[in-house]
Amino acid sequence: MKRVEFYMQKFAYQTSQIVVALPGRESEEIIFEDFPAERLVLPEDENTGAYAAIAATIVHKYSPHWVFYTLGPGGNNATNAIDACVGDKIPVIFVFAQTEEERIHFGATHQCADHVSIAKALGVKYACQVFAADVPLLPSILRNAVSHALTEPLGPAVLSIPIDVLAVEYDFPEVDEQPLQLATPDDPMDVQPAVAAFLQAENPIFLVGNQLLRDGLVNQFRALVKLTGAGVVQAYDCVGVLPSDHPNLLYTATSYAGGISGVDVNDLVFEPTDCIISFGFDWKDDLSNKHLRHGRRKINWAFSASIPDAERGLFDGYINGDLPTSFSTFFNTVSSRLTEKFNPHDVSAYWQALKSLSSQASENVGVNIVGLCRAINAQQDGSIILASDVGLFRHYLIMLTETRGLDENLPVQLILSPYASSFGTGIGYGIGAALSCENPVIAVCGDGGFNHAVGALRTIAAKREQLTNLVLIVFDNSENFLIGGV
Repeated sequence: MKRVEFYMQKFAYQTSQIVVALPGRESEEIIFEDFPAERLVLPEDENTGAYAAIAATIVHKYSPHWVFYTLGPGGNNATNAIDACVGDKIPVIFVFAQTEEERIHFGATHQCADHVSIAKALGVKYACQVFAADVPLLPSILRNAVSHALTEPLGPAVLSIPIDVLAVEYDFPEVDEQPLQLATPDDPMDVQPAVAAFLQAENPIFLVGNQLLRDGLVNQFRALVKLTGAGVVQAYDCVGVLPSDHPNLLYTATSYAGGISGVDVNDLVFEPTDCIISFGFDWKDDLSNKHLRHGRRKINWAFSASIPDAERGLFDGYINGDLPTSFSTFFNTVSSRLTEKFNPHDVSAYWQALKSLSSQASENVGVNIVGLCRAINAQQDGSIILASDVGLFRHYLIMLTETRGLDENLPVQLILSPYASSFGTGIGYGIGAALSCENPVIAVCGDGGFNHAVGALRTIAAKREQLTNLVLIVFDNSENFLIGGV
């Protein structure tokens, strides 16, 4: 016989490098009584815990991590993190304690929140309220949560369990020790029209997004670039797909690229392009329809991308199948039919502007972050992971920090949320990344973000012996006057 909470913690242990539990009577008295201390994180605030789990999930190649929340208002504070996981496609499992089953009455007390309805409103694919009668079904409920989280588009799952049900004992079967794998969607549609458009183009480019990382296709994509010679635009949540000095990297898509560099990136990159092939590009705020319409008429094909309904009319084809399969088919067909390599068009004016910016020295906040980027590059040995909060400085990190390219020793270069853009995320990202790997981790936030996550310092203090690889940098932009400068 096993208590529900002990069975759940063993299930969580299967996929998680770290497990996050918010302090409170649910976690201190019921959950994790015997959980290994080095793999348990008890943060002081809900957002820090959630973003730590998100970072750990990314570092461990999208193996789902678990967050256990207290009931009532504490759990409600996770709403923004759940939204971030939906938008950024992060498979985190959120488990919320609920009031005793006989006391569940939504709207009657702040301690009883309808987490399932909140989650569904945010677009969560799997959200389940567990009752005592559901205890025999718990193994399948937990496996369904992980399975839905790992089915493209990846995303969070939410479970709500009354605290008295957590203490129920039941004769559960042993947890299957086989690792849970990413689910395989249906076979893709015919990719031949996309191949034909690419081969007939004069100046095609590839757009690559985060799903390329999630599906482990980085090396295969590099081989495709080497084979074809086409230029590449990468999303900023997959920095490092190509090294920053790769001759085919046109730029990393960010809405501030033109403003910071002083160069019209739209003209340089998209004006001469007549064909765009995107692999796993999420189309958040990195690029918009103005890029697809900019300049000459373009043939646009999207593979396993998340495209807003309003922009689907811009595409000549949309292949919403299994990306590894469709990518492999595209690669093999192009390889057999390509007669002459392409040459990426000239964007040297953009890179020259970044080089000039990197050499500047001044006292304004923009150049302070430039100085940090220079310092990071000077120490760069190919292993540093950056975790960034919201702020203009993160676009400097995207544009100016160098990477030798992602590999087994550097599974991710930059952790941030292109979708949620919530203050206070950077410190939590840094904690989660540092606890789940041995790489040096630099977490960067502004004074506003620091103000939202100051409680995370207590978590850092509690885990200081395990966080020797974490450096936290806080910028004072003279708006909130909280920390007295860098």
